[in-house]
Amino acid sequence: MPAHLFIGLFEQVIEPLAVKNNRAEVAPMWASVASEFSAVWIADASTLEAVKKHLGQLQEKTGARTTFSAASL
Repeated sequence: MPAHLFIGLFEQVIEPLAVKNNRAEVAPMWASVASEFSAVWIADASTLEAVKKHLGQLQEKTGARTTFSAASL
């Protein structure tokens, strides 16, 4: 794609995004969470298992003791 076409396309996409408010609308039931936290990270069980495995490997290498639970994230 020629640069001038890319620039035109980019400007058409970015302009409406810049006009929007940076904060996403939050459902009323999540308003208290949104007021306390700037972001919420969600991970499924496979991601948590990978983190747990990695922490276990680090513990074996360093000898450091770590405690891991899903609630600690």
